[in-house]
Amino acid sequence: CFGMPSGCVEQQNCQVMLSYQLKNGQVAAELISTDDRKRRKRSTEGQYTAFALSEDDKMGKDLVIACVEQADGSNEILLAWNKDSRRDSVTGVTGVTLIDQVQSTEDGKFTCTFTLPKTFTASPPSTLNEPDVSFDLVNKQYNLLLATGNLDGTDKMSYHNARLASSPVNM
Repeated sequence: CFGMPSGCVEQQNCQVMLSYQLKNGQVAAELISTDDRKRRKRSTEGQYTAFALSEDDKMGKDLVIACVEQADGSNEILLAWNKDSRRDSVTGVTGVTLIDQVQSTEDGKFTCTFTLPKTFTASPPSTLNEPDVSFDLVNKQYNLLLATGNLDGTDKMSYHNARLASSPVNM
């Protein structure tokens, strides 16, 4: 598990938490966020909670998996790629298949669950002209980057309101 704010897993008071486990040769993940109005300003356009798999502790050129709460109450999981500028995520990543996707909002908690293959090759959106990136979630370490924020008026993720990076981990 990895949660935000720092140290919250031990204290059991996370506002955002990513849990993951190797299960049947795949990585089962769950991303949970609470609707804490003190932590993030509620947007009339919707909100996101996301994590990225990164080779360093900074956002940029990373695969992002975002759990999105639209303003109309609908939920979805988006795959995106952070540009090198770090301030902009672009959807349209291919080569990654999330299975067993479930999104729900209940009692002030937004939960996304999904399963990732333990190895895969992600293709960033073609507009970025970046090479494919291979991931091995079991044998290679990644920094997990958590972030929350609002959607802008075009359903794009705006710059995060809160973020935290882990030390390198094997999932």
